[in-house]
Amino acid sequence: MAGPTDTIAPEYDVRVRCRWPVVPGPIKTILRGFVAGGGSIVLSSHVMALVEQLCDHVAVIDRGRVAAAGTLDEVRRGRSLEERFVRLVNAEGAGVKELAWLSS
Repeated sequence: MAGPTDTIAPEYDVRVRCRWPVVPGPIKTILRGFVAGGGSIVLSSHVMALVEQLCDHVAVIDRGRVAAAGTLDEVRRGRSLEERFVRLVNAEGAGVKELAWLSS
């Protein structure tokens, strides 16, 4: 088991969130307790709402480069993390053409 100063990297999205929809609450409590005890957690996720709930510092990595890093508020710049992520990785409008069939 990781000690209070160790870094753990849970694959939260894949292993827990998708498998057991009831489990996220207890997992979040455990992770917050770990951090409160002096630990650090590296969380890699494509679910920006989850990142906003659990993280106080974030880095957005695009094609191997850090597009933005800092506190959650510094990176968000007054927007949701999802909005900032889309802008930072130049993905505005991405997929619209491919999903046009949904509106027909």
